[in-house]
Amino acid sequence: MNLCYNVRMGFLTETKALARFPPLGRHTPLAAAQNALASKRFCLWQNVRMGFLTETKARAFRPLRAACAAELFLPMKNDGSTEEEEKTMEREKLEQCLEILEREYGGQNCALNFVNPFQLLIATILSAQCTDKRVNLVTAELFPRFPDAAALAALEPGALEPYIRTCGLYKTKAKNIVLACRALQQQYAGQVPADFDTLIKLPGVGRKTANVVLSNAFGQDAIAVDTHVFRVSNRLGLAHASNVEATEDQLRAAIPKEKWSQAHHWLIWHGRMVCAARHPACAACPLAMCCEYPDKQA
Repeated sequence: MNLCYNVRMGFLTETKALARFPPLGRHTPLAAAQNALASKRFCLWQNVRMGFLTETKARAFRPLRAACAAELFLPMKNDGSTEEEEKTMEREKLEQCLEILEREYGGQNCALNFVNPFQLLIATILSAQCTDKRVNLVTAELFPRFPDAAALAALEPGALEPYIRTCGLYKTKAKNIVLACRALQQQYAGQVPADFDTLIKLPGVGRKTANVVLSNAFGQDAIAVDTHVFRVSNRLGLAHASNVEATEDQLRAAIPKEKWSQAHHWLIWHGRMVCAARHPACAACPLAMCCEYPDKQA
């Protein structure tokens, strides 16, 4: 975990590495590298200085708790960095994370199958606590039988339940889908409105579902925060929030608006492919140097 590694892995350009990290002799004696513990302290301090690790988490690193960890950070306190410079470093870290995400997942799109806004709305409601693969299997049989809001609005929830049973929570979902379709029929001539505030008034439609529909069906800039986006964005330090709505607000503030919809897909696919909830593949993660996850696997 040194500057050369960061440059080689593409986290930093050589120019930025040389410009942002002062000469080693100014902060840490070169002889300290000969000591294993001092070497660990140096690597941690370096990652804090470059913005890849918070000072609090570095101080919590177990081998350093009884090893005068405070000495490690004294130079950083007096290096003359201004608040503006710290913000610049945070912005550069964000840009690097987004560049890596785009490089890895730039071709990925919505995993739910749909041909119009109505189908995406229903599929997204069904996707709560269910995999997209399972939803696609269910909707492949559901949509030919019930192709529009009028067809589903004519049903009672109990009649819809057998078609969506394998999606889980099928009783609640059936009730919400039927009521939402009736609302579409009565208020919007069976059409899905392209407005966030209107969408979230429909039964079973929350912020995530509304943002998914607006982004993927209507091409609007939106960030839908599902379980993958919430987990990955907070682990990477793109957000520091304890709930979905705060995470969405922080991501909207941090990510350029024109990249909201794309970043949503990048974060989802990174969560599926690498950053799993229980056993993340940290050793293979292209964003390991940006990660702030305290339980990161070696």
